Amino acid sequence: MRSITLIQPAPSRLKLTTAVLLIAAQATACSRSVDPPLEATPASQARRLVVEGRALLATRKPQDLIASRDLFEKAIALDANAPDAWASAANASALIGLYSLSPPQETMPKALEAAKRALDLDPDQSTTWASLGLVQYLYSWDFKTAEQSFQRALELDPGAGGVRHWYAMMLSALARHSEAIAQIERAVELEPDSRLLNTKLGTVLSAANRLERAERVLTAAEQRFEGYSLIGREIGFLRLRQHRYDDAVTAFRGALRGTGANQDWRTSGNSKTIGALAHALAAGGDLAGALDLAELLATRRNTEYVPAMVIAHAYAGLAHADGSYSSRAFGELERALSDRDPGLVYLYTKAGFSRLDPEQLDSVAQRIFGVARDRSP
Repeated sequence: MRSITLIQPAPSRLKLTTAVLLIAAQATACSRSVDPPLEATPASQARRLVVEGRALLATRKPQDLIASRDLFEKAIALDANAPDAWASAANASALIGLYSLSPPQETMPKALEAAKRALDLDPDQSTTWASLGLVQYLYSWDFKTAEQSFQRALELDPGAGGVRHWYAMMLSALARHSEAIAQIERAVELEPDSRLLNTKLGTVLSAANRLERAERVLTAAEQRFEGYSLIGREIGFLRLRQHRYDDAVTAFRGALRGTGANQDWRTSGNSKTIGALAHALAAGGDLAGALDLAELLATRRNTEYVPAMVIAHAYAGLAHADGSYSSRAFGELERALSDRDPGLVYLYTKAGFSRLDPEQLDSVAQRIFGVARDRSP
């Protein structure tokens, strides 16, 4: 049998050959994987702005909401056919109006326009339908159309807890309390860790006069979400319904202190909570303290937007103790009607207004709801 002799290449030649092959392979790989850098297009820049804006929008902080809207508007300027930019702009503007961060006449029409444009570009965005519904019920007072918008939003995304929250608040304003409770309960089931939704469950229950359950829900939320000022305010409204005025004062003051340890709540505190505190002080007999806060809000109106509905609530409390303030309360309600104040839809469900003259109150309600609505839960 012949033997096979293996011829080994010289070590130096082997190393050289291997190095050449490696260099060639790397060069080939690089030529295939490295593309020339892409230039930023208006559309890509718009998408980046939308992403940045949505991160700010998610915080729900007043300054972030305004900053997010500015980013969305810049995105629209870059790409006017981007449905996400229009939808996000609608959402931001609607929330700015909801939180009374600027006059509704400046904000809500923008939200309405943006939502309609977004739906022209993409009719299947749930959040856009929800934003449209929010504006339709808070500003246009077109409750039938708003309900259709909310229902369409839920058809597209049945798991949207935020949409069910807004729908529940509208149903509550319309005194459809059982339906409102069902919607907000479902929202909490979908998002059980949401401090907002857990709080608003208590709000809807309180408006429906389910006071014992509202007490349990809000107490549990207060223990679970420590430091959340909205819970303190809603507990204050519950105390007003229970005619526990001193406890309401304590709750509202706690909510104002919770806005920031280094802030003076008289200058930077939430105006809605200050108006509610004024109402509670007056109902409890401290007219001087209530009048001081009502005048404070009127002064702040010179430098910032303070909803007329807020000042009306303060004077409604004063009218409870001294009927001469009733004209001031209705004067502010007239101003709220002129402004199309979003808070007006809660005229019958907000604790305190029911003590005003019922005929005058019904006259205001007819201009919002089209009829003098039943005030009983």
